[in-house]
Amino acid sequence: MIGKSLMISPNAPQRSSFLAVRPVLGLAAATLLILTAMAHWVRVPPCFADPSPIRFTDAAGQAVHLKSVPRRIVVVGQAPYVILHMLYMFPEAPHRLVGYEQKVKTKELFLTLIDPRYEGKVALQTNPGPEHIAACKPDVVLIKSNTAGPLEKVLASIDIPVVHLYPENPRRFLEAVDQLGVILNNPARAGQIRKYYQSRLDRIAAPLTAVAPGSAPSILVMKYGDRTGAVAMQVPASSWIQTLQVQITGGQPVWLADFSAGDGWQVVGFEQIAQWNPDKLFMVVWYRLDGCQVVRKLMADPKWRRLKAVADQQFFLFPEDIYGWDSPGPRWILGALWMAAHTHPPLFPDLDMHKEVYEFFNHLYGLDRPAVDTHILSRVRLHGCP
Repeated sequence: MIGKSLMISPNAPQRSSFLAVRPVLGLAAATLLILTAMAHWVRVPPCFADPSPIRFTDAAGQAVHLKSVPRRIVVVGQAPYVILHMLYMFPEAPHRLVGYEQKVKTKELFLTLIDPRYEGKVALQTNPGPEHIAACKPDVVLIKSNTAGPLEKVLASIDIPVVHLYPENPRRFLEAVDQLGVILNNPARAGQIRKYYQSRLDRIAAPLTAVAPGSAPSILVMKYGDRTGAVAMQVPASSWIQTLQVQITGGQPVWLADFSAGDGWQVVGFEQIAQWNPDKLFMVVWYRLDGCQVVRKLMADPKWRRLKAVADQQFFLFPEDIYGWDSPGPRWILGALWMAAHTHPPLFPDLDMHKEVYEFFNHLYGLDRPAVDTHILSRVRLHGCP
C-alpha cells in the first residue's frame, strides 16, 4: 500500500521465529501464516490509513463525493480568510493547503505567524477563473457560500470537487468544523474544537438564566466604514453572526423590528439610531480606519451625546487583534464572551478575557503565551479607547 507506514511490535522476531522450525510447510502456506501473524502486531496509523470514499452534503445542499482524503486544498470565494482560519485549526492545514484567493494585497500577518511556509502557497488573483484554480491541481476546493454558482459547475465538469462551507451562525460554524474534520480525516480534532466552543457557549448561557423575561437590555450593533468614499453606518442581517452574538449574550437587538428581512449589512441614518436609542451600543469599525479615533469623534458630537448609550458610557468599540471579533471566523466566540461581560457585567464578574485570549490561540492554533502577548494582545483594546 503506497504511502502507508507500518509499525512493527518489538516482539515481532519472537513471534515469527516459529516458522523456521516448520520446513514441511510449502511457500504459499508459509506466506499465509506470516501475513496472519503480522495482522496481530502490525498497526497502520489512522492518519495514513486509506479511508473509505468521503460522502456528505455541504452547506449548499450539494452532494460531496471525494474518492480519498484530499492532499491538495485550495480556498476561494467570499471572505476566504474565514475558511482559511478554520482550516488552520487543524494540524494538517499547513501540509494540505496549496493555494488561496487573495482579496487584499497586504501581507497575511496571522497565518504567517502560524505557518512560516504560508507565503509559499499560491496566491490566486481576486475572482480567479477555473483555469487558475485548476493549475494548483487541487483535490478539493473550499468556498464560503451556501449556494452553488457557475464557477463550481465548471470545476465539477473538470473533475475538481467543491465543498461549500457557510459558518454564518454558531450551529453552521460547528457543522463546518465537523465537515473539515471529515475532509482532513481528523474527526478527533474536530471533536476537540467543538468541545472548546460548546464549553464557552455553556459558560455564557448558564448565568443568563437569572435574567428575567423582558428585562434584557436593548443593544445596537453597527458597522462604521467609508469603503465607498462616503461614511456609512450599517446594521447586520438577522441571521448574521453579529446579530446572533447579541442574542447569545442576553441582549435585545433593537434593529430587528425594522430590518428583519434581507441579507448583508443595511445602511441606517442617525435619525433611525436616535429613534432606537439603545441601552448599549457596540460599534464595529472598518479595519482600515482607526476605531478609537472614530469613537472619540462620535462621542464629541452633541447629537450623539444625547443617546442613552453614550450618555451612560455604554458605547463600546468591538475588539479586534489582527482580525475582528465580530466576523463568522473562529474569533466570534471571543466576541461573544466579551459582549456577554459588557451586556451583563454583574453576571460575569470572574470572566478574564486575557485568559480567554491565551486559551483560544493556544488551544486552536498552538501559539504560546509570549507569541500571544507580542502579536495578539498588543493589538487588542479590551477596556475601551485611551
